[in-house]
Amino acid sequence: MTAGPGYYGPPADDLRAPVRPLPAGQPAGRRDPVEPWRVLLVVLGCLVGPPAGAVAGFFGAVTYSGCFFSCDDPQPVLGASLVLLGLALLLAGPLLAAALIRRAAAVGLAVLGIPVGLVVGFAALRFGVV
Repeated sequence: MTAGPGYYGPPADDLRAPVRPLPAGQPAGRRDPVEPWRVLLVVLGCLVGPPAGAVAGFFGAVTYSGCFFSCDDPQPVLGASLVLLGLALLLAGPLLAAALIRRAAAVGLAVLGIPVGLVVGFAALRFGVV
């Protein structure tokens, strides 16, 4: 690395030169605010993901076993892939929170949002909103 305006270490040819202090930044406990689009994406993942994941998991179990009203030939590969899709949709909110917001509190709230998303989704189905 060569010495330049952004380099704060000693020059490469003289290791005994005094080191410039780092510029004063934000206090250690303060973080930058999170952009609103990231929060919106996590909230949508928490509200839309769990009901869709439950539906995909149910259809995956039915497809895997081949039995719903009557038993047909099972399709285990398709059923297992639908169950994995359901699991991915169920975990969409916490994974988005971990990737986009990167705070433990946001991930915890997203995990708590899974049952809330399930209740909201199935209430919307029950009362005919969807």
